[in-house]
Amino acid sequence: MKRTIFAAVVLCGMLTVAWATSQGDLRLPKNASEYEHINTLFVPDEKLPVFGIHHFYMNDKGLPTFSKSQGKVTYPDGTIILGRVYDVVPRDDAGFEEGKLLAYTYMEKDKDNPMTRVTGGWIFAKFSPDGKRMDINPAADCFPCHAPLSQSDFVFSDPLKR
Repeated sequence: MKRTIFAAVVLCGMLTVAWATSQGDLRLPKNASEYEHINTLFVPDEKLPVFGIHHFYMNDKGLPTFSKSQGKVTYPDGTIILGRVYDVVPRDDAGFEEGKLLAYTYMEKDKDNPMTRVTGGWIFAKFSPDGKRMDINPAADCFPCHAPLSQSDFVFSDPLKR
């Protein structure tokens, strides 16, 4: 039993290193200013790893699927969702506002990439405000929250109901 657990931990670690190596040239998209805003998420609890004010943007590749996302959907390869995460600054009137940029979050659909088999076909990455890749383990740091969302292809955002 201990050998099985040890082997599983070693394999998971090897997959993480292989994934990071295979995504080594991943960068923030140069045309991100052309992406469409799809949602905003406010997480005021500093103890949570997703603390901040998140604005999410999607490239043209995924927008047709996003706009029809009723029921089960599957995004096409090449769909990119970029998040800008800002600090939460309390105001004197009990409200909140955006502070400095803390990070960028990144999801890209690439179902044929062997390293995305454990993340629902998605590449997950995080970048510092200056665009440098941050060290994360997508299978442990990102996907557990997205895993229950298989009906929406692991995407949290929905189009506004009109």
